[in-house]
Amino acid sequence: MAIGGIASMHGNSTVLLGHAEGVVVDVMARIIRDDTESEIRRNAARNLRIIGCGNETGRVASRKGVLDTLSNSVMNDSCFGNRVESADVLARMASCMRSDITSYPAFLGILSNILSSSTIACVELSVRTIDLLSSIPENQVVLAEYQGMIQALARAASYDSSTPSIREHVTSALLNISCEPQICENMISVVLLTSLVKSLSIFDFENRRARENAVRIVVKLSSVSPNKTRIAHHDGLLNSLVQFSMFSQNQQLKNDV
Repeated sequence: MAIGGIASMHGNSTVLLGHAEGVVVDVMARIIRDDTESEIRRNAARNLRIIGCGNETGRVASRKGVLDTLSNSVMNDSCFGNRVESADVLARMASCMRSDITSYPAFLGILSNILSSSTIACVELSVRTIDLLSSIPENQVVLAEYQGMIQALARAASYDSSTPSIREHVTSALLNISCEPQICENMISVVLLTSLVKSLSIFDFENRRARENAVRIVVKLSSVSPNKTRIAHHDGLLNSLVQFSMFSQNQQLKNDV
C-alpha cells in the first residue's frame, strides 16, 4: 500500500518508473502472477493502476509481461475481486491510451479476450472501454479490422447473463464501428445478426438504448446492397423490427424502419 500512496502524489509515478530501470513495475507484476495471498495480489494490481494510469501509461504498458500478467489475472485468478481489479487496471490504461491505441495493439487483443470472461463485471469494464475507443473516428476502422473483435462484441451481448449495460455498450460500439459501407459489408455475420435480434427482442425499459442502437445498426447494414438478402432471411430479425415499429416511442427510428 505504501507504494500506491507514494505513486498517488503528483510526479511520483515517473520517479517510481525510473527507479532501478522500472523494477517497481516488474515486482508488482510478479506479485500479481505468483503470490499466494489474494489481498497482496489485489494490492499489487492497485499499485499498477495508480502508477500506470496517467502520463506514464505507455511506459508501464511497454514493460515486458505486464499486460499479459494482468490479462491472465482477469481470466484465471481464483479471487473475484482480483479479476475485477486487474480488468479495471487494463480498462483504465486502455482509456488513457485511447488517442494512441494503434501504438499498443496488445490492448485490443486483451479487451477482446476479456469479452469471453465468465465474470460479468470484467466484461462490463471491457465493453465500456471498447465503446470509448470506438467513439474516436481514428480508431473505428482499426477496431473493425481487428481479428475477431466484432464477433467477440456480438457474442458478449448475446448471452442470457448479459446485462443491459453490456448490451448498450456493445451496440454503441458496433454502431460507431459501422462507419463505412465497406465495413458494413465485411462485418455482417450470423453471430452479429443473432446478437442484434437478442437486443431487439428485450422490451424492458433498461434495454431501450441497446434496442435503439440495434435498430440503427440494422439500418446501416441494410444500406449496403449485398447485406439485404442476409438481413431479410435471418431468423427473427424482420419480426423484431416489426415489433419495434409497433411499440417504440421513437418516431424517427420508427420512420427509418
